[in-house]
Amino acid sequence: MFCCFNFLAALCWDTMKAENTLPSNRKSGQKTIKISGTSKPENMLHNMFELWPDGFMLLSSDGRIRHCNESLARITGYDKTVLQTMRAGDLFTKEMSDAVLNSLWKQECRGADIRFGCLCTHKDNIRIPVELTATVIEQQNTRLVCVFVRDTAYEQKFKEENEKLKKQYNHSHAMETIGHLAGGISHYFNNVFTGIIGNLNLAEISTGDAFLPLIKKASTGAERARDFTRQLLSLSRKCDIVLEPIDMQELIADVETFARLTFDCRIKITVDIHEPLHNVLADAPSLHHVLLNMCVNARDAIEEKRLFHPDITEPSITIKANNVSLTDAYVSDHPEARKGEYVRISVADTGYGIDNDTIQHIFDPFFSTKEEGKGTGLGLSTAYETVSQHGGWIEVESEYGKGTIFTVFLPVTALKKKTDSMIKAGDLPKGSETVLFVDDEEMVRTFGVMTLERLGYTVFDASDGQEGLDIFIKESNNIDLIILDLILPVYSGAELLKKIRCIDNNVRVIITSGQEFEQNKRIFNELGALDYIIKPFNIHDLAFSVRNTLDRA
Repeated sequence: MFCCFNFLAALCWDTMKAENTLPSNRKSGQKTIKISGTSKPENMLHNMFELWPDGFMLLSSDGRIRHCNESLARITGYDKTVLQTMRAGDLFTKEMSDAVLNSLWKQECRGADIRFGCLCTHKDNIRIPVELTATVIEQQNTRLVCVFVRDTAYEQKFKEENEKLKKQYNHSHAMETIGHLAGGISHYFNNVFTGIIGNLNLAEISTGDAFLPLIKKASTGAERARDFTRQLLSLSRKCDIVLEPIDMQELIADVETFARLTFDCRIKITVDIHEPLHNVLADAPSLHHVLLNMCVNARDAIEEKRLFHPDITEPSITIKANNVSLTDAYVSDHPEARKGEYVRISVADTGYGIDNDTIQHIFDPFFSTKEEGKGTGLGLSTAYETVSQHGGWIEVESEYGKGTIFTVFLPVTALKKKTDSMIKAGDLPKGSETVLFVDDEEMVRTFGVMTLERLGYTVFDASDGQEGLDIFIKESNNIDLIILDLILPVYSGAELLKKIRCIDNNVRVIITSGQEFEQNKRIFNELGALDYIIKPFNIHDLAFSVRNTLDRA
């Protein structure tokens, strides 16, 4: 390092005697170093010195800046010509500069460089963290101080960005792990719900009228639990959205119920709906998650305010919904809005509110104002993306200290919501063919066998791939249809069907799975299946899928 200092100082000293600066282009206020075409080592090193990313300066014994490079000008904001009329104390405080120079002049320090961190005063009077490396050299009987100035603010920013990316990566990895866990949980729950819903359906068509309302309530509860499983999957991005006409009033009622059961009972929750809401073409679990996330954020804002104002009166969350027709006038004042008919849902709280700077970033991925460990920074960005997928948008109003209102706009649809009615045995299609039902979940098999036998079919059932293969080899001439779960012990559903195809390539197949069709579309096509039933399914789904598949030409 000392040799480098010495050589650069010599070059700079020679340059100072000839001309104070290298040629520069001042067009548009930009300085451009002109690289000399000469191949002399001195000129090449001099050019390198000017282009060096760290600042460099030579100080006389009284602290005057005798020479510097363009990087020092960039770091400090001063022009080189101005810097060369200044003292080191103008940039690093006179007291610190004098102390360093005095230390360097000591005989024991000569020839050795010292390194320390300090603050440099920018032209705009901003204090910039820098690292200085300095040494004393002698050139032509003159003692100089040679100093490198490194801007550590950029390094600190790079380090912070690196840490931020590392946290984002770790979080993404955690979400992926959660996704795999949720996938396994959903597979188990979907099998359980198929058994529960299916057996309730069987009870519904077998029992007297007095028990039908009770069975219907149990079926509704099981279906809500099924939807909750889909919400779990949507959190980890393992579930495709399924669009269907949704009654937003029912969905809001479900969110209200969940909030009342789980939020602090001191928070007043109000639902304000004064008219029947239009239907929305949407994925119910996804929208449920959006509205619930906004309610959770509202609760957190209220609880944060209560930490500093424990005597806060009537903390409240208000969910309001109505039908709106947006005009050109509204659209012109709201950049994301579009003219048309919408259902508008707002979630208002009496929390602290959000300042204007924060509002600009609240929908950014990984942005969170919550303390570490209490927020992922994904809730609102996910909500924004989900609402956008549904053709809508989210607006935010907030007054710091008074509260926040999140408003969701969703386009209405003319499609009608399917209404559930009591299942009657006479409404289900019947048959006399032979079916092989393969599933490793006992409840699902029991439901499947009982349903199909009740409808007139002959049914063989198997609990794993090997058992299914053995039955098919024995009864291949009699079996008209196979209902096959994709995840099985011994042989998977795909492996079993490939073996069966070697025996009878024309056998009709229905695939059942807890995953949405798009996730298994490739397998479905490769195996030549004729229908796909998503678990959990009910007696209606099973009966019509079997009949339609058998009746296909």
